[in-house]
Amino acid sequence: MFFRGNAYLMRTPTTLLNRRVTFNPSFNFSYSAFYIFSAISTLIVLGWLLYRCRYGIDFTDESSYLVWISQPFNYNASISQFGFVYHLLFDLLKKDIVSLRQANIIITFALTWLFVDLLLTDLFESPKEIAGTLKRLIVAALFATTSLIYLYSIPTPSYNTLTFQAFLITASGLLLAKKNSLTFSKTGYILIGLGGWLAFMAKPSSAAALALIALIYLITIVRKNIHLLVVSLIVTSSMLIFSALIIDGSIILFLRRLQEGYSAAVMLQASHSPSGILRWDDYIFTPTAKYFSFYSVLTLSIIIFVSQYRSTQFHHFRKLLFIFFFWALIALTVSIIFDCVPEFIATWLFDELLVWKFQLMMIWVIPFSALLAGFLLSWDKLELQIKQIFQAVCFFLLPHAYAFGTNGNYWAAGSITAIFWIAGGFSLLSIFQIKHVNEFLILLGLSSQLANVVLVNDGQLTPYRQPGDLTKNNVAINFGHSGSLLILSENYARYLSTATLAAKTSGFENGIPMIDLTGQSPGILYAIGAFSIGRAWTIGGYPGSDNLARYMLKKNTCNDLATAWIIDEPDGPRKISNTILNEFGADLNVDYLKVAEFKTAEYAGGYKKPRLQQMFKPIRSIDTAIAACEIARQSVKKIGPSNPDDMPWKAF
Repeated sequence: MFFRGNAYLMRTPTTLLNRRVTFNPSFNFSYSAFYIFSAISTLIVLGWLLYRCRYGIDFTDESSYLVWISQPFNYNASISQFGFVYHLLFDLLKKDIVSLRQANIIITFALTWLFVDLLLTDLFESPKEIAGTLKRLIVAALFATTSLIYLYSIPTPSYNTLTFQAFLITASGLLLAKKNSLTFSKTGYILIGLGGWLAFMAKPSSAAALALIALIYLITIVRKNIHLLVVSLIVTSSMLIFSALIIDGSIILFLRRLQEGYSAAVMLQASHSPSGILRWDDYIFTPTAKYFSFYSVLTLSIIIFVSQYRSTQFHHFRKLLFIFFFWALIALTVSIIFDCVPEFIATWLFDELLVWKFQLMMIWVIPFSALLAGFLLSWDKLELQIKQIFQAVCFFLLPHAYAFGTNGNYWAAGSITAIFWIAGGFSLLSIFQIKHVNEFLILLGLSSQLANVVLVNDGQLTPYRQPGDLTKNNVAINFGHSGSLLILSENYARYLSTATLAAKTSGFENGIPMIDLTGQSPGILYAIGAFSIGRAWTIGGYPGSDNLARYMLKKNTCNDLATAWIIDEPDGPRKISNTILNEFGADLNVDYLKVAEFKTAEYAGGYKKPRLQQMFKPIRSIDTAIAACEIARQSVKKIGPSNPDDMPWKAF
């Protein structure tokens, strides 16, 4: 090898000049530069997303996640245990919300990066197809940013993000299980077990759907070393037993926690019953979205086709087209991040195109473009591979498995895991036997990254239950714990500081129980350091909200209820009835003193109009309140299943 290299260098200049120069993407310096700038683009996107973690807070769903994560051991009825999983991380990060969000981004990105890299290695193993480990990792990182599309709504960790992370771990395990190496295969089955455990901890309904898909995948695609599935089962069961002992100290108590959590979900009447979750939802594309998606698929696939077409006549043209499109994607991504998009484009993009419920489904442009371009390039070399088709089907089903059990639209909810739709498209792409996929993948990866930036930016412009563009927030304020600074709008900051000051001046101390009758203020309870009694969020607005509140209050001791403060919203759209206080012998008008009142901020809880909220503290002696509570509990008919055997075990 050394001699051949020196012999090449000893050739005369004339010989070298007369030698025909061919375009070799693997070793052309200018082409390698594209990988460098792709890596820089990924770093810019990650930096942008990590920076944006400082902005905004939702006082309902997101705040309830924080309550759950910060004090999970206060509740003994829960169908999801995500609070316990993230609790240690939250403590290690000193209860800093921004750091928690950033850690969530890094974890999700890293897991997706691993999954995509394993997928590319599995589908395009030949060096002629993907040149070099480093370049493959850069391409995988481009697609991995698509996993952060969940930042469109809520960046704080939740049962949704834990479910997604569990799915990524399981999918990576399935790909490793296919390896010929016994070591890799064992590692894969261990990851499948870990992913199954985390999925159950996050969302049992999704865990059941994931288990079914994984089993089909192993039987139809992997086949080899199928006996190692026992390893997965051992890992999952042992981790569940360990979790049960850590959380409740007993497997029986842990099962009762799950039973009562399910019972509470059914009682809320929010489509969480078995009949409610077994459904097939529809999706609707607006005319603008249809046209945009169609022409995007057509344009992207043709550009990729031309840039890949091997022909001497088109050599320079395809090279220029690739360069132009590459830099166009980079420029658009960076311009959106730094808010440099021309106004007429921004207006059309964010005010006309992305104004519908299923905007995240536009990520389908990427797999459809890949398949159309692959067909145009290699339709004559099509080799049907049943295993790859089965793999594609399994990946396509994962977003629905992720959404299984939610009370929202399955297509809209599943869009958060759009990376699996892309993975399914790539699995089908491999049947076209494309020889040179370097340019192919890098253009698709940049397009996928751009789509993610556009969608996440749209979420920042129209944040979930918050007012306006988050980048216009300009007030830094502590949220919950000292040092946990968030940048909020002036109205949100004023609402938060007013409520916090009112609680402090009224004598409220950290850790005191509080009952939320507003039905939508877990954020205020978290901010003032209250122990949110009953549930992390005493949610209102559902047919069974009052009954659920009564049921959960019954699970608390009379001592906690006797010392609990009240926050109320007399004319609130989600208000919980004051009559639930009768369950422990209390009356809001007799046994409590109003110590403060304040107005909510605009858009707090998703409602534009500000509403009056009031804070009450108990005025009875503790002994009197406890005695009244015990008497009331003896006389009031118990709500909910009275016998653990009556619980719906089959739901799990």
